[in-house]
Amino acid sequence: LPGGMLVLGLGNNNANIGLQGIDFGILISSSGDISIYESGIQQSTGHGNISNNPTLKISASSGQIKYYVNGVLIYTSTKSIPYPLSVECSMVYEKTEINNIQLDGNWT
Repeated sequence: LPGGMLVLGLGNNNANIGLQGIDFGILISSSGDISIYESGIQQSTGHGNISNNPTLKISASSGQIKYYVNGVLIYTSTKSIPYPLSVECSMVYEKTEINNIQLDGNWT
């Protein structure tokens, strides 16, 4: 992502756009580093780099949002979940791609 960033996550269709509009997100910086952001605020950082093609996962289960890299839990949110959730993304680079998104579970 030279010169850009990507945030992919879950949200409740709020009116905000960009990073602030994603309630629960994984941010990939222009250098490929992985961080956790919630409503535009960094919650956790230092979770590897996308150069290794990691599997990233955000789980909404039992009233909690959990973030995983390669199946390893890296962060559990303290925020309450504003159901219903939808997939949201913000891309700040014209050649950014998202591939192999999978949805599972009850989102309402």
